[in-house]
Amino acid sequence: MRRISFPSLVAASVLLTASLGTAATRPHYGGTLRVEIRARVASLDPREWPADPVEAAATEKLAALVFDRLVRLDDNGRPQPALALSWEHDAAAKRWQFRLRPGVKFHDGTPLTPTAVAAAWQGEGSPAGKDHLVSVSGEWLVIESQRAMSDLPAELAAGRDFVFHVTAEGAIAGTGPFRVAEWQPRRRLVVAANEDSWAGRPFLDSIAVEMGVAPAQQIVDLELGQADLVEVAPDQARRAAQSGGRIWSSAPVELLALVFDVLRPAVQDARLRQIL
Repeated sequence: MRRISFPSLVAASVLLTASLGTAATRPHYGGTLRVEIRARVASLDPREWPADPVEAAATEKLAALVFDRLVRLDDNGRPQPALALSWEHDAAAKRWQFRLRPGVKFHDGTPLTPTAVAAAWQGEGSPAGKDHLVSVSGEWLVIESQRAMSDLPAELAAGRDFVFHVTAEGAIAGTGPFRVAEWQPRRRLVVAANEDSWAGRPFLDSIAVEMGVAPAQQIVDLELGQADLVEVAPDQARRAAQSGGRIWSSAPVELLALVFDVLRPAVQDARLRQIL
């Protein structure tokens, strides 16, 4: 059994969501949003997802700037179309078909097609998981499994299930609102606005993320005007507020989970799992 706690407190002079155009207030157009975080992200490649939950959470936030998913979740946690416009499944929920949004291109100009997604998602390191078979049927992207996948759309809207394309040079390209302009693993990420984003051009021109910055240093940088969005420890919240920063705090979340690997014969008996 694993016990994971995810409390967070952030102080910012401008909210990241507002800068990306999702807030109801008037957005600011152009410019660079300067972000500092404690985590050190080693890779944005969905095939190299970190096992550490803290690093995985930070990786997901940064990867979401560059990549899109087939499905997104609305404010009520319900699956909504993203790169996939619609989907359907068989009676057993073991075979799902997704119809992709037309006219979308990866950052290198490659069109988004079911074939491109299937090619990237095949193999043990694929985001879709090694127990899934990904294929193409006409204009549909097909995901199959020997087990029922009743919640597959919701699963594809979180974690490492980003859609990507492997370029001829071996790099990966996304379809997200930003494209990678500078990448220094565990140190720095700079992304520039994707002018051809299917969801519309972002309000910001770029976002610069400095990684591995200690909380105390983040507060200093915020006060000196060297950062726009920083993480703040709970005991530093008052200082951040007094400096004129806008505070957003999440409610502490504690997850207690008993996770079974259904590919192991010892736990394939549902009665045994229910007893435990």
